[in-house]
Amino acid sequence: MFRSLTVTLYYVAGRGKELLENVLEGFTGWLMSDGWGAYRHYPRRLRCWAHLIR
Repeated sequence: MFRSLTVTLYYVAGRGKELLENVLEGFTGWLMSDGWGAYRHYPRRLRCWAHLIR
């Protein structure tokens, strides 16, 4: 995990919805992500521009 005043970055060995919910439990900020399906249920999500142009 990396954390600064404005960013928290996790490395998690998996990408399932259940794992995501466990990692983000209690998080109410904005989530920057690619378009993978497990992230779509998160209400405050930003899409990565690099992934959008692929």
